[in-house]
Amino acid sequence: MSVRVGDQYWHAYYNEDADKIEWCDYRVRTIRGGYVYAIQKVDNITWGKRSKKHGDFGWLKSIPSYCRERWRVGEKSDYLSKTKSAALRNALSFLRKWEGREEWFERGEKKLTTALKREMTKKKGK
Repeated sequence: MSVRVGDQYWHAYYNEDADKIEWCDYRVRTIRGGYVYAIQKVDNITWGKRSKKHGDFGWLKSIPSYCRERWRVGEKSDYLSKTKSAALRNALSFLRKWEGREEWFERGEKKLTTALKREMTKKKGK
């Protein structure tokens, strides 16, 4: 799998408090020293207005550690996926590890399965 600077990766998870699926958008910032470094794109935390100039948006200087992800070149990230449907499949497999332990499991599984079917239908329509 080839990785380039600027590639977009997705992470999906079920938020039981809001009872919905949340998406995280990661972008590859650098590849160096045998590692790929990706940063979560979050408004006003990692991405935003850099100066008073009109249209000067970009990556902010201080990026918190919880918004960073790294993995070795040539390997696959543990929980980041290249497509939204793959991110939903990863979230579903993670959720199934908790099967029977939590009361919100059925709601989360149903929401993730429905979203995955919707994503697959979108792909077929293209």
